[in-house]
Amino acid sequence: MKTPKSVNKPRFFDPRTTAEVEASRDATNRKPFRTKSQKVEARRYAVRVNGAFCSKAPVSRHAE
Repeated sequence: MKTPKSVNKPRFFDPRTTAEVEASRDATNRKPFRTKSQKVEARRYAVRVNGAFCSKAPVSRHAE
């Protein structure tokens, strides 16, 4: 079975359609995270609630 010619067309880069945008990373939707020492503390103070372990140990947030 032959493939149609339109499928095998090479795509080319057209610089007129692209624009460089300089922007910083948006940190509003980033998740909080725990460092290695914070994870150890979280495991130490974890309590089982409804079958899942929960901890009130501190978390770090990404800098904005």
